[in-house]
Amino acid sequence: MGRDIVQRESPDLPGERSRLWCYEDVHKVLTQNTGSEKIRGIRICSPEPSKMKLEPECFEKMKNLKFFIVSNVDICRGLKYIPNELRVLDWFGFPLSSLPSNFDPQKLIALNMPENRVTLDKHFKRIQCKNLTYMNFNSNQYIRELPDLLSATPNVKKLDLRNCRKLVMIHDSIGCLDKLESWNLCGCIELQILPKCIAIKSLKYLYFFYCERVKRIPDIPQELENLEYLSLGHTAIRELPPSIENLTGLERLDIGSRFYSCQLPSSIYKLRHLHKLLLYGNVKFPKDVGIGRQAAACNSYCGFSKYCFPKLNFLKKLTSCFTHSEKCLLSGSKDLNLRESIIRFNRLNCLLIHNSKFLKKIPKLPESIREVDARNYTSLNSESLRKLIL
Repeated sequence: MGRDIVQRESPDLPGERSRLWCYEDVHKVLTQNTGSEKIRGIRICSPEPSKMKLEPECFEKMKNLKFFIVSNVDICRGLKYIPNELRVLDWFGFPLSSLPSNFDPQKLIALNMPENRVTLDKHFKRIQCKNLTYMNFNSNQYIRELPDLLSATPNVKKLDLRNCRKLVMIHDSIGCLDKLESWNLCGCIELQILPKCIAIKSLKYLYFFYCERVKRIPDIPQELENLEYLSLGHTAIRELPPSIENLTGLERLDIGSRFYSCQLPSSIYKLRHLHKLLLYGNVKFPKDVGIGRQAAACNSYCGFSKYCFPKLNFLKKLTSCFTHSEKCLLSGSKDLNLRESIIRFNRLNCLLIHNSKFLKKIPKLPESIREVDARNYTSLNSESLRKLIL
C-alpha cells in the first residue's frame, strides 16, 4: 500500500517521487540525471549482479536525500557530489578510493561500506561526524591505519573492521571512544599496533579472533563492567596482563593459539561472571594456585557453566573443580583420552566431541547426559559406538 502511494506521487516521472526502490526507476534517474529535491530515499538492489554507469553529477539535484542503499550492483564512474543531508549511506563495494571532497557528513548516522576501497586516514582528518553511531568497513583491503576517530566520530557505538587484512596500526585514541559498544577486528591478520590502553566503559564486545600478529592486549587501567565477550583466540598473545581482573562483567573469554602457549595470570580467578571459556592450544593456568584453591575459587564464584577443552589433560587435572559444568566441547586434540572421572560431572547434560580422530573409547557417562554430539571421529571402537546409540 505504501509503495502504491509513492508511485502515485508521480506515475510517469520517478525522479519526482519521495522514494525509489524499483531497479528500472533508479537506473533511469541515476544514469540520466533526472532526480529532484523531492527524493528522500533510494534503494537499488538487483536480483542478479549488474553494472550501472552513473552520471558524476547525478546526486546534485537530490539535496534532501536521507538514505542511499546499494546491493548487488557495481556502480562505475566517479562521483562529484553526495548530498550532505544523508543519514544512511549503505554501499557494498563502493568502487572509489575516496568520497567526494565536498561531502560534509554532519548528519550521517550509519556508514555501512563493506568491501570498499576507501582509506580512512584521508577522510577523518578533515571531517566531523558527531552523529555517526555505526561504521562498517569490513573486508576493506586498503586500510593500513585506523586514524584518530575521537574528534571525528566521538559517538560511534559499533565499529566493524573484520577481515581488513592490510590493517597494521590503530591510533591510541580509539581506546578512549567512550560510546563504543562493539569493536570487531576478527581476521585482521597484519594488525600489530594497538592502543596502549582501553578505557571504554560502554564496551560490551571486543573481538581479536585470528589477529595472528597481535602479541598483547591493551592495558585495562580501570573497571570495565560492561564488557561481556573478549575474543583472543588464534592470536600471538602469550600472556594476559594482571589488569584483566578489571573486566568484572566478563561472561565469555576465548584465548590461546595452536602456535603459542599462553600463560593466564592469577587474576583470572577474579572474573566472577565468567561462564564460558574457550581454550585453543596450550593455555596454562597459574602455577602458584593449587587445585584446591582453584576449586574453591570456582565454587565461590559460581563456577564456569560452559567449557571448551582442546586438551583433556587439563580437564583430567581439574575434574574436581567443574562439577557444575553443563556443556563440554572437546575439539581437535591429538591426545584426547576421556577418563572414567568424567562421571563426576554430575550436571553435565551435553557432550560435544568434534574432529577428535584419536579418541578410541568413551567411558561411562554421567546420568545427567541428555545429548552427545560426536563428529569426524575415526578411531572410536565399535563398543563405544553401540553405547552412544543405545
